[in-house]
Amino acid sequence: MYLNKLKNFIKNIFENCNYIVCIFAILMCTSIIYISTITNHKKYISDLSQLLYKNNLSAFNSIIVSDKKLTSSDLIDIYNHYIRKNYIDFTNNKIDENTYINNLKRIKDLKSVSKDTLVSYLLKSKEYQKSQLDYSKAITLMDNKNYKAAFDLLSSITDLSDDYDKAKKKISDCSRLLKDETSKNIIELCNKNSFDDAEKSLNENKKYINTNDYNDLQNSINKSKEAYFKSLPDYNSINVSIKDFANASSVTVDNINKMDVPSETKYVIYVSTAKQTTYVFCGKKNSWIKYKEFKCSTGIADSATPKGFFKVGMKGTWFFSPKYGQGGKYWTSFKGNNYLFHSVPYDSSATKILDNTLGTAASHGCIRLATEDSKFIHDVMPAGTSVIIN
Repeated sequence: MYLNKLKNFIKNIFENCNYIVCIFAILMCTSIIYISTITNHKKYISDLSQLLYKNNLSAFNSIIVSDKKLTSSDLIDIYNHYIRKNYIDFTNNKIDENTYINNLKRIKDLKSVSKDTLVSYLLKSKEYQKSQLDYSKAITLMDNKNYKAAFDLLSSITDLSDDYDKAKKKISDCSRLLKDETSKNIIELCNKNSFDDAEKSLNENKKYINTNDYNDLQNSINKSKEAYFKSLPDYNSINVSIKDFANASSVTVDNINKMDVPSETKYVIYVSTAKQTTYVFCGKKNSWIKYKEFKCSTGIADSATPKGFFKVGMKGTWFFSPKYGQGGKYWTSFKGNNYLFHSVPYDSSATKILDNTLGTAASHGCIRLATEDSKFIHDVMPAGTSVIIN
């Protein structure tokens, strides 16, 4: 009886061992499959992160949209892998600081990106840290009414800064305050007929003022200028002889009001061959105010434009020179009928411009201007207007 019990016990052990082996084998297979799946998934996540890192956004977006198995957790892993990769490359000097910041900024609006994680890595950048400090400095500058410096600091703040939205509003506030300051200054200068200074003040503040406000202020200067020039009498002196003014070679744009420059009209035309620019002044002797300036082209070396003191003479709307095979619109003579202000050269049909060169010597002795500028000289400058060329 005892022998039979032992046989049964041994039999049970062997039978149970077979079950254990099977179970162990199944567990081993399951573990291998699981580990392989995890490994493949990690590689898949890494590959997607690489697509993002290589800026292959179209391929990246196509995959994450089509792959329904990707979870929010997977996306977080991808972005974290991407963020860490950028940080490693940044610390190893493989990418510069601006690239590092910009790479992180690229993903800030993507779904499942943690802003806290992004900011924690951005704070590893000194440039980003600086932008955090710049906001508080800018507010202090605004309190001290130093709006330009505040504007510049606020403009440097990255859009991932916690203060970015507030900075945008403060930039707008600075722009408005600077526009008000500039407008007040322009009004004061225009009231003194200091139109050049008014335009200088406006241009010094151009980057701080929005385009519409800038255009409005420029228009206000132009209107004040036009109103002043129209209010001037038509004649200041009569019968100015060309021989009466021998100092033409010494006149410049800056000293014109120290040289007793005369004119039979309320205008003077001054041409700088060095700057290839024609200036129109309005006013009276020693009180000339710059009215217009145009790029021009004077004569080339072997056909130089004459220098000296001249006067506006005859005018016409068109001429054609068979010798040179070109013509000009809106001509105004200043030395006999051989030397003229006129448009850039046209063909014989007066429809096609043959040479648009301005700003460098290119003519046969005349002074070429853009067509609209030659028309202004033709239409507005009266006979007898002094012309100085040097």
